Amino acid sequence: MVRTLIVAVTLLALSTDVQADLIVSVDFNEIIFGPTTAYSGAAVLGAAGDTWKGVGKAFNDTSPVLNHPLVDSTGATTSLTLSAPSLAFFDVGTNTTGPLYSGSAYELMRDYVYAPASAPQTLTVSGLTAGADYRLVVYSSTNVAGRETNFTVNGVTKTVSPIATSNLIEFVNYADFTTAADGSGQLSFTFTGNGSESALNGFQIQSVAAVPEPSSLVMFSLFGLCGAGLRRRRQCHATISQ
Repeated sequence: MVRTLIVAVTLLALSTDVQADLIVSVDFNEIIFGPTTAYSGAAVLGAAGDTWKGVGKAFNDTSPVLNHPLVDSTGATTSLTLSAPSLAFFDVGTNTTGPLYSGSAYELMRDYVYAPASAPQTLTVSGLTAGADYRLVVYSSTNVAGRETNFTVNGVTKTVSPIATSNLIEFVNYADFTTAADGSGQLSFTFTGNGSESALNGFQIQSVAAVPEPSSLVMFSLFGLCGAGLRRRRQCHATISQ
């Protein structure tokens, strides 16, 4: 019995090294020629019916976004805000070539903010837990195949190079990072074109909360189970002696 419990506790510990909590999703919308509402549902993260915060401006509007309040996947208000520089908004639905992505997240991937290749842009999410780990997924798809975008987070750069597809594929239409918020509770990421203009359709942030290390949890459980076993043996010995 004790041996069975030890195996069960060990497997449980190894399968629960991290747990996900908060998910915040942002969809950039061009609101004159394109859809006026934000995407909803699952992408790389999340589930059906999830709420996305729409950040919308008119075609080629380059005014900055400052301390824009964000909501979580249920639509509830959070402490998070988004600040972004002078980004131009675009909707590929106005272009005869159409978008490269045609899957279920089409309303997310059809419009985006962009910047020239020579002008890296940095977006900042504030209000996170200082020093905590987060998963960041950034989406990039345009109306031109091979228009690459470099995303950099805390010194790590990943390149997304869109091609025509109906699937969300890493390095084709999104990049995935796990990183920590800084001491002020901010997480920043930069995007820039790789020889051409860059594109950012939206992004998601998911908190990653650490739990006790598997080894410590297993050892704690083993000590507890062994202690229980010793008590049983002592009680059994005492009964026989009587």
